[in-house]
Amino acid sequence: MMPKKILRTRCPKRRVGRLLLPHNVFETCHKQDGAPCNTHLHFDHCGGNYLFAGRPIYVQRRELDDARSEDDYTIREWVEAPGVRYVPVDGELELLPGLRLVPAPGHTRGMQVVVVETGGRPVVVGGDVAVWFGELDEPHTEGQLRVRALDPELVWLAHEHEPWRPGTV
Repeated sequence: MMPKKILRTRCPKRRVGRLLLPHNVFETCHKQDGAPCNTHLHFDHCGGNYLFAGRPIYVQRRELDDARSEDDYTIREWVEAPGVRYVPVDGELELLPGLRLVPAPGHTRGMQVVVVETGGRPVVVGGDVAVWFGELDEPHTEGQLRVRALDPELVWLAHEHEPWRPGTV
């Protein structure tokens, strides 16, 4: 069964079966008992983190280090918004039953995807692991190859309005 309480947000949403996905930063999860996370910390993915002030936000340690130290990486003020608290993750992490964070380097060195176990093939919330479908049709980065190896039913990408499905061109 899909852990539906996890993938909710205050942002505009799309519904995929029982999975709610926000329109822009759909990798950010929100609910009182949920677990916020970011696929990576570029400005267009962390700009809403202030909504979760005081709550732990899960992100790969390498991503957090890069966002805090590299010039022109993101908008640091958004990463370090007042009250925002990160939980650095090293590698895979089962965040909640049926919900895993999986490193997927490529778009950034600390990129991660969210894998939702549905009882069948998983659903992947991929952020920018690929920017368009062709990058998953012909994967090149470690992250894209890792996502394909999961044999997902579908993959939600941040900058596409529909999910990628294996065999989709």
